[in-house]
Amino acid sequence: MNGALETLISQAIGRSNSKSQSIACLNRGRIIVALAFVPIVALLWPIDKVLVAIGQDPETSRYARVYVVGQLPGLFMQAQFDCNMRYLSAYKKSYIPMLTQLVSTILHVGWCQLLISHCRLGVCGASLAICITYSTNFAVLVFYTTVIDKDERIIWSLGRQAFSDSSSYLRLGIPGTLMIMLDMWCYEIITL
Repeated sequence: MNGALETLISQAIGRSNSKSQSIACLNRGRIIVALAFVPIVALLWPIDKVLVAIGQDPETSRYARVYVVGQLPGLFMQAQFDCNMRYLSAYKKSYIPMLTQLVSTILHVGWCQLLISHCRLGVCGASLAICITYSTNFAVLVFYTTVIDKDERIIWSLGRQAFSDSSSYLRLGIPGTLMIMLDMWCYEIITL
């Protein structure tokens, strides 16, 4: 869904009042991604039952559910991070998210070591480590865009402007999402 942000923010930059429109696009994207996350959670919550129904081992299915449900908060943070990343990329500041991900990926190894091996949390530790990594990515970009960078200061707003013209976002976001899903599914089918 966030693929629409690049197009809409780039169009807003080309207009005279680009800052307010691009921030409205970003806030609209955050809201739509948050709303889209609700059915994703509903689909993933009973994943163990789905896996057992298609023939997976019940114990493996239980581990998969622990991992998937445990990382849901992190996936939400990653989706919000992706919104901010695309916003900064439209303003030619893609090096900030890249550096953020580089550092958090290096730290992720340490989180995994600490939570899985030292704390002996197993699968729960793996999902907690990914939540910490994704949340760190998002928190660093939020800190950067609200405190450090005076030019790109982002205003978090749930005003009327953030809700207006959601249809253009969805007209771009849904086909883009379907295209990515089909691409990934085709790759998975080919590898089988």
